[in-house]
Amino acid sequence: MSRSKLLAYFRSLKWPIFAITYSRKCFTAVYQRETLEMVFDAHDRAFAFFGGVPLRMVYDNLKSVVEPVQASGGGELLTSMIARHIFLHLGWIFL
Repeated sequence: MSRSKLLAYFRSLKWPIFAITYSRKCFTAVYQRETLEMVFDAHDRAFAFFGGVPLRMVYDNLKSVVEPVQASGGGELLTSMIARHIFLHLGWIFL
C-alpha cells in the first residue's frame, strides 16, 4: 500500500476520547466510521474502563450526536432526536 493511501486510511478512522477531568484518566478506541452504534459502544467500553458512569459529560461536536441548527446567528447545536431519546432512557440529563 502506498504511503498516501495509508495516510488517507488513518485519517478516515474515528477516535473517540473520554477524559475524566478530576483524575485525568483517559480512554480511547478506534473505529472505522462514526455512527450512533459506535458512540454507544465507545461509551460502554469507556464506562467499563473507568469503573462507572460520570455525572456530567460534554460532547465536542459528534456528528452522530449533535446536529447543526440553521439559524441566522449560526453556530448553535442541537442534540439529535435519536440520541436524545436513548440518552434520556439511560437517565442522562441534558443541560
